[in-house]
Amino acid sequence: MSPIKENMKNLNQEKINQVSKISTKRDGYIDFFKGLLILWVIHIHTVFWSGRAYISDPFREASLLIDVTTFFFISGYLTKPAGLIDSFKRAFKQFKNLYLNYITISLLLLPALSLGYFLRKKLVPDLQQAIIFMMSVLKLEAPGDVWGVIPVYRGSAWYLWVYLSLLFALPFFISCFQSRKLRVVVLFSLLLLLHFSIQFSWNFDFLLTEAVYIYFYAFIYLLGMAYRLDGHLIRTHYFKLSFLINILVCLFIYFVLDNRIISLHAEKFPPSFKYLAYSLLLIHVLIIFQRIWHYPNSKDRYKAKALSFLEWCGKNSYFIFIFQGVVCSIPLYFTDFLLNRFSVPSTYVIFLVFNIIFTLLVTFFYLRVKLSFFKLIKTRQMKQV
Repeated sequence: MSPIKENMKNLNQEKINQVSKISTKRDGYIDFFKGLLILWVIHIHTVFWSGRAYISDPFREASLLIDVTTFFFISGYLTKPAGLIDSFKRAFKQFKNLYLNYITISLLLLPALSLGYFLRKKLVPDLQQAIIFMMSVLKLEAPGDVWGVIPVYRGSAWYLWVYLSLLFALPFFISCFQSRKLRVVVLFSLLLLLHFSIQFSWNFDFLLTEAVYIYFYAFIYLLGMAYRLDGHLIRTHYFKLSFLINILVCLFIYFVLDNRIISLHAEKFPPSFKYLAYSLLLIHVLIIFQRIWHYPNSKDRYKAKALSFLEWCGKNSYFIFIFQGVVCSIPLYFTDFLLNRFSVPSTYVIFLVFNIIFTLLVTFFYLRVKLSFFKLIKTRQMKQV
């Protein structure tokens, strides 16, 4: 190899290494986008749960055009390629943090759930109910009458099942992602597995979820990794062209294949190629805006506060996701009451505002108490030393 070609190869490798290196500084744009996305998740659960009684199906289905699939893409985007052992260590650490936080919050909910159970059934939860509750917390399930008090919390658990299960499948794929050719092979293989799983029912249980969910969301996750590694090699106008093609494909699905009926919920559980096409729309938006909109460090006080608020939501999206399951369950008990006194649009706005405000308040309060608790423990340990 000539010295010029060798130097060019080294320069290209340096660029790839710089792109793949995850900075310790948080990406403000990514946190901002995650903040918008988690607030939209609250909207989804508003229209799909309490809104089931008064919001039309097309509106509810269309709300799924913005959905949690993009969270998987972002997680992949923020993941640095590593070997098999290092990937497993990282996955286990993340699993431990997410799992312990979920268990802690679930146990803290027990007094409120017991009170809700008593008010509904006029009975105190017995030992059998308590055992079912404890086992369900450990297994990340939510069966039984006690959990029935907050059905949205139970309905949101599927995301945790998929994500936590995916953590133990990803290291095998991530370890192959250090080569560009292997990245293409892995992504294509996942699409093939997804096709066979859907077409020929090649599906089976995998930890807390099913294989079809692993294939689908592993593809999205690794697509985010591939974009982080190779996206700098693709010009922005190609992403715009890809976005246009994506829109045309979705229009074809809507007008031709589905006869002007949008049924994203059915395509989401389990995920299909139609759902993949619709999900890629928001991923394109994320990528294109990241390139054309230089995320501002705004000097305008109100704009800066708004961006800071959304970044806070993005940083704490996991806790917001858990607590929205609790808060979004409350309007279910007051739907008929409000519909008898307000119009449908007013009821929708009242419930949406309630769900967003109280979810954020509960999350903020929990995080402050948690921080104070750990500070207190640290202070006592330092005094003992």
